[in-house]
Amino acid sequence: MTVTFNSASVLPEFLASLDSQTNTNWTLIAVDNASSDDSVDQLAAWGDPRLQLVRNPANVGFARATNQGLRMAMEQNIEWVLILNNDTSFSPDALAVLMQRASAGDAAVYAPHIVYHRSPAVTWYAGGHFSSAWGFRAELEGEGQSDWPASLKERWTEFAPGCCKLVSTDMLRTSGLFDEDYFVYWEDVDLCWRWSKHGIRIRFLASPVIRHDVSALTGGESSAFSIRMYQLNQVLFLRKNFGKLSIALRLVPIVSKIALCFILRKDSLSQSRARLAAIAEGLRYALVQIGDQSCLNNPIAARPAP
Repeated sequence: MTVTFNSASVLPEFLASLDSQTNTNWTLIAVDNASSDDSVDQLAAWGDPRLQLVRNPANVGFARATNQGLRMAMEQNIEWVLILNNDTSFSPDALAVLMQRASAGDAAVYAPHIVYHRSPAVTWYAGGHFSSAWGFRAELEGEGQSDWPASLKERWTEFAPGCCKLVSTDMLRTSGLFDEDYFVYWEDVDLCWRWSKHGIRIRFLASPVIRHDVSALTGGESSAFSIRMYQLNQVLFLRKNFGKLSIALRLVPIVSKIALCFILRKDSLSQSRARLAAIAEGLRYALVQIGDQSCLNNPIAARPAP
């Protein structure tokens, strides 16, 4: 399943990758978040009968839209769902390799190797783990490395990014879906953190290899939108998962990193101010615990977008 939002520039390659798959036993659940470009027209013109298209009247965010697709899959008794960004491309045997591996049944989540779309010899994700560095973060293992063919091995890992992972719907029925307080960013960290607390393990796979155009649809990692969503949701994550003293202690290195990036001129003054404003916003945000989120039963509930 995939979530589209003004995805017209990346859809042709994504759909071509699906067209080329040797495993033809799949359904594409595409949830569109009120795109203003021709994303929906492209999907409709694609004409594949395996497409199930949902058109949201508003942009409800990645987490909520993904949950819509996951619920649809569960209602149809689909056993495995590949959560997949449409700014990705992949080889013709990708789905076949993933499903063959899933047939072993030794994990409820499988996360494949992900490389940079524009530099496919360079790894973006080869496993991940949680770290308290700079407050708290999920660190991508192998990021920026180009020696992956010889060094990567299948193994257990703590974190799998939201852009690509194969998940068991049986597991989701008991573990729960994405927390919809996260509009975009950190929803994958939160979900994997909850999985780890319930003993749910993630299996990293060295193949297939997925090419990912990182942040292509959010304006880039330094855009005003990405900065606000990242810092806001980092604070929401801390508030949902740690006590007040731990939050206060973790905010110190987070703010220190913002100051350091400004001193080193990695961020401009306006970007630094935006990060601090987003942190303040996150501290004020009215949290809705995942079990109480009305949109779990009503996918387009009136919870306002950030």
